[in-house]
Amino acid sequence: MRDISNAEIELVVMEEFSRRGLKSPKLSLRPYGKGGLVTYVEGVGKEEWCWVRVYEWPSDLSLNFDLRYACSIESRGSDIFSAIVSLSILKAFGNVIIDDAQYVSEGGEMTLSEFSNALEGKLAETKSPE
Repeated sequence: MRDISNAEIELVVMEEFSRRGLKSPKLSLRPYGKGGLVTYVEGVGKEEWCWVRVYEWPSDLSLNFDLRYACSIESRGSDIFSAIVSLSILKAFGNVIIDDAQYVSEGGEMTLSEFSNALEGKLAETKSPE
């Protein structure tokens, strides 16, 4: 069992932001509580930031979907920014997400396709005139 490296996380996050034509965020390792260094993703906007930790899930704890990795993405900033980061991680390391932070949904378990579609809906909402 191992944590996914900052370099591996950076690669998939940068790919997703580039694919969307968005400015690349900065990734760094920062102290997080007493848990050591954790990947910190910082966008260009004041509210664009989140902590990301991806680790290999012990095979005896893989409940559903033959999950190989678990991930924690924490933010009190932009839901959209954090959702894009979440999507990049999901595409690379998983096939299901529990959107308990409610970045794009009411919460609960979602497939990659469901999460991606919900994110696109949120992005369309933010671009439409009121």
